[in-house]
Amino acid sequence: MAVKISGAPAVVVVPATLYLPGENGAFFKHVFSVHFRRLTTSEREATVKDIVDGKVSLRDALDRLVIGWGGMLDEAEQPVVYTHAERRAANEAWDGLEQAMGVAFFDNFAVTQREAALKNSAAPSVAA
Repeated sequence: MAVKISGAPAVVVVPATLYLPGENGAFFKHVFSVHFRRLTTSEREATVKDIVDGKVSLRDALDRLVIGWGGMLDEAEQPVVYTHAERRAANEAWDGLEQAMGVAFFDNFAVTQREAALKNSAAPSVAA
């Protein structure tokens, strides 16, 4: 392909939020960033389809997609270097972490520009 979009990063950093049970029925929110590799249209469509159709687990998809994170600190408040094994261990300790990363993926990659434009231009639904 001859077209290059100058300045488009190879890594796409998006926000994610992990909701953890807190006290009195409230949830604690941990906001962090997920660093996804940039996908081609074909890669994005195939990945979304494979996850939705159950052909690949979210964990395996994240192994293919995620190359880093931000806002994850150790007990000494130092950044934790991202690895797939570290992500799995963090998910074991903080249930829902991988799901939060999956939500970040779908929120930022599964909606095409045309779908977003149509959604944003539609009249609001009337509550019954």
